[in-house]
Amino acid sequence: ASLAEGFLDGETIECPWHGGAFSVRTGAATRLPCSEPLRKYAASIEDGFVWVTPDPVVKPRQPRPSPIKGEQR
Repeated sequence: ASLAEGFLDGETIECPWHGGAFSVRTGAATRLPCSEPLRKYAASIEDGFVWVTPDPVVKPRQPRPSPIKGEQR
C-alpha cells in the first residue's frame, strides 16, 4: 500500500488499505496490523527545496502497536 494516499492525523499517518498507522517522526508502527517500522531519512528545507539523504537513518526504537478495536491479543 502507498502511504502517499494515507490519512495524516497530527504526527501519525494511517494506511488507506489496512488501517495500520505509523509515526511520521520516528517511523515506528503505532497501530496493528503494522508491526515493522518504516525506514527514516534525514531531511531539511533550504531555499524552498526539500533535501533528503539517500541513506536511511538508524532503525527507530519500536514500541508495541496498539490493537485495532475489537481485536484480541
